[in-house]
Amino acid sequence: GTVMRARRWPLVATMRISPLRSSQRTPFRIGRLSSVDTAKAVWWMSRWRSPLFTVHPPSKATVGSVVRGNIVTNTGRLPNADSATGIHAAGRVDVIDNIVDGVFGDDHASNFFPIGIYAGNDAFIPVLAAGVQVSGNRVRNLIQIGGGRAAGISVNGTNNSVRDNLIVQQAQTLGWGVICADGDGRVRDNVIKSYETAIALGICIDDGGNIAY
Repeated sequence: GTVMRARRWPLVATMRISPLRSSQRTPFRIGRLSSVDTAKAVWWMSRWRSPLFTVHPPSKATVGSVVRGNIVTNTGRLPNADSATGIHAAGRVDVIDNIVDGVFGDDHASNFFPIGIYAGNDAFIPVLAAGVQVSGNRVRNLIQIGGGRAAGISVNGTNNSVRDNLIVQQAQTLGWGVICADGDGRVRDNVIKSYETAIALGICIDDGGNIAY
């Protein structure tokens, strides 16, 4: 199950993840949430999409939150799921300086779509994401299966920024290093390795400085 704690000093939340989803057995430190009330209110586990953790800020929030400095390893493995996400940050949440290393599916899945980091709009909450920043993260070892495609970083919303991230695979991988699902996303100064498509252009806007190989 999930154990969640929030203290008035410092303003962080921690939680323990079921070993079904991850090899992580110790509490996470989720840094610099906007308030202790946010820490208590916004964290929940999605059994259907199987992210390691999901951030849902309250609909009336005027100050966004930050997911910062976390290490997410070997997450996924929910039976019969066709997708899993390392970090799912919904709404006005910046995702900065995290490591996602290993997102994988159930051994019996015929097609599996791993996502390293998702940030932005979410159909389940009424908060629209604008100006969200995803930066300084390291995303690696996403294991797609069959016709499924990997997405290193996926953003959804208006004027979102994806910059200064390291998004790499050990071998050539079906999918996208960076994909923008809706709105627009400004992409710059990222290093992207061994993805079929480094940046999904059309909605994503390449602002330069990206290295793809």
